[in-house]
Amino acid sequence: MVMESLWTRRDAVWVIAVMSFLQFPYASLSRTVPSIVLPPPVPVLLVALSIPILFTAVLCVVRLRQSRATLSTLLALRSAPLKLVAFRGLVEGIVILYPILLLLMGTSAVLRYCGIDPVSQPALEWLVDVNTTMLFKSILVVQVVLVGPVMEEILYRGILVSVVRKTSSTGMTILLTSLFFAVLHGNLLVIPGLTLLGACLAYSFIRTGSLVAPIIMHAVFNAFNVGILLMS
Repeated sequence: MVMESLWTRRDAVWVIAVMSFLQFPYASLSRTVPSIVLPPPVPVLLVALSIPILFTAVLCVVRLRQSRATLSTLLALRSAPLKLVAFRGLVEGIVILYPILLLLMGTSAVLRYCGIDPVSQPALEWLVDVNTTMLFKSILVVQVVLVGPVMEEILYRGILVSVVRKTSSTGMTILLTSLFFAVLHGNLLVIPGLTLLGACLAYSFIRTGSLVAPIIMHAVFNAFNVGILLMS
C-alpha cells in the first residue's frame, strides 16, 4: 500500500498542467506523416528533453524544502525491501510485455480496418531514420530507457497516484491516472496499450509502496521496444 504521501493537490495540478502543455507539440507530431517529421538538431533535442527533467527536479526540491523529508521518503524508495521490489519489477516488466504488445497489434488492426493508418511516435521513427546520427540515437535511447521511466514514474505514479488516491478508491485511482498517462501521448495507436501499462505501473506502486518496481517495469517495456526497433 502507498505510504502517506507528502505530495499535495497543488503538485498534482502542476503535473497535469505542465506535462499537458509540454506534450502538445509532440502529440501533434504523432498525428502527422512520419516521413516529414525530420529529426531536430541535437541541441534542440537536448533542450526539449531537459525541460520536463528540470520541472521534475524543481517539484522535488520545492517539496523537500517544505516538508523537510528525505529524498528517499519523498520518492517512496524505502517502503519495501529494495532487492525484492527490484526483482519483482524486473519479472513483472517482462510478464506484461506480451499482453501489451498483443493489445497494440490489435489496436493497429482495428485502426486499419476503420481506414485509419496508424502512425508511430516521432521518437521511434527517429531511431530507425537513416538521417539520424549515432549521437542523436544514443541520446534518445538513454532518454527512453533510463531517464524517461524515472521521470515519468515520479510524476505520474509518485505524485498523481498518491494525490488522487487520497480522495478516490484504488480502482478509480488506477483508471484515472493510467488513462491520463496514455492519452497524454496523443496517439490513437498506443492509447489502449499504454493505458494497460499505466494500470500495471500504478498497481505495482500501490502494492509495494515504492517507485522502484514501476521504474524498472517501465524501463523494461521501453528497452524491449527500442531493442526491437534497432534490430529490425
